[in-house]
Amino acid sequence: MKKNLFILIISIISISTINAQQDKTPLFRFLHKRGYRFNDSIPSAQCGKWCDTLYYNTIYRATLLGSPTIPFSFSNITFDQQGNYALNTALKFGYGYSWFLGDFTFNEADQITIRQTIAFGFAGDFGLQNSFLTAKSTTSFVAGAFIGLQTFSLFFGYDFIEKSSVFGLVTRLDLYTIFPALLKPFGKVRELSGHRKEAIRIKDNQY
Repeated sequence: MKKNLFILIISIISISTINAQQDKTPLFRFLHKRGYRFNDSIPSAQCGKWCDTLYYNTIYRATLLGSPTIPFSFSNITFDQQGNYALNTALKFGYGYSWFLGDFTFNEADQITIRQTIAFGFAGDFGLQNSFLTAKSTTSFVAGAFIGLQTFSLFFGYDFIEKSSVFGLVTRLDLYTIFPALLKPFGKVRELSGHRKEAIRIKDNQY
C-alpha cells in the first residue's frame, strides 16, 4: 500500500513538472536547457556560463556557438592514390556538427536572432557523383571537415568507397535556423557592448 502511494505521488509530481515546463515560453525552455536559472527576485545572482541577468534586445556572445548541421554537395574534386584527379558533379547530403563565431539576441517576440560569421566542423555525407571525364556514376561515402562563412564552406574529406581524397564546396543547413533550441553556446556568455538602460530583463514568464 505504501509503495503504491509513493509511486502515485511521484507520478503526480512528474506530470505537474512536465506540464509546468510546457506552459513556459520557448525562450524559457531554451535558457533552462542551456543552464540558465531564473531568479526574478535577485537580478544578478547567476554564476557559471550565464554570469549576469539577461535582457531583451541585447547582443550576447559566447566563446563559440554550435549546432547540428546538414551539408549538401553538388560538385567536388577527387584525388586517387595514384595522384589522378577528377572533377565530379554530385548530389550528396549528410550530417555533422558546426561550431561558429557569432552573436545572438533575444527579442520580445520570444525569438532568438543569430548572426554567424566563420564556421568549421565535421560531417559525413553519402550520395551519387558523376565524373566529367568518364561519365561514370558512382556512390560515395565521405567523412571530413569543413570551414567557411555562414552557409557556404570548403570541405576536405576521404571517400571510403572510392578510396580517394575529396575537396569541394558544400552548402550547409545549420539546424538551429529551423529549431533555435538546438543552438548551443560554448564558454562564458557575455554582453557584447552592454545593455541599454531601458532594456527589459528576461523573466520567468508564462503564456
